Amino acid sequence: MRLIGYVHPRGAQLLDGFCTDLDAIVRRNRLLPPLKRESPYDMVRRLQARGFQGGMGLVRLHLRADRPAPPPAGHYKLGGMTDDELLAARSGAYARHGHLSMAIIRQDPTLAHPSTVVQVFGSMNAAYDKIGFIDGRRKPTIGPYIRQLREMVETNSRLPADERLRFVDMYAGLRSSGYAGSYTSVRKHALKLA
Repeated sequence: MRLIGYVHPRGAQLLDGFCTDLDAIVRRNRLLPPLKRESPYDMVRRLQARGFQGGMGLVRLHLRADRPAPPPAGHYKLGGMTDDELLAARSGAYARHGHLSMAIIRQDPTLAHPSTVVQVFGSMNAAYDKIGFIDGRRKPTIGPYIRQLREMVETNSRLPADERLRFVDMYAGLRSSGYAGSYTSVRKHALKLA
């Protein structure tokens, strides 16, 4: 055990028997979403319930001493897992179950909480795209139809007010071209292009 700062020999003895317990608590804590993590004070209380006679100062020194060196740039180490480990765990669950759902994620202790995945990859869909998972409920994007929508908006801006297309009409025009997305998406993008 390596400690930073001066620790009385009795304090080092007190902490020595509980390092593995503390490390297990910290590892489990890192897999929880940020708002559900235990504070260091809760960790001390949990250790004291197991017979630890030290205080917060010793636990803080241990936590500070066991911090790993900062990872290289572009490498995430969130929740004790690298981004590749996060993806591998999701991919393994996908292979085992054939699909992913919140119920599967909650039941599988090897999977990090969705908020952790969102912090690393920006969204669940970005992570799912990386492992090849296609959610059947996801709507097709408007990307391939954006040029057609832009032309509608530009044409619409040149028409007199009483002859302009409504968003519903633009949506119907895109639907007739094969768009299978939502009206809200068309309206949002049409407002941006206007």
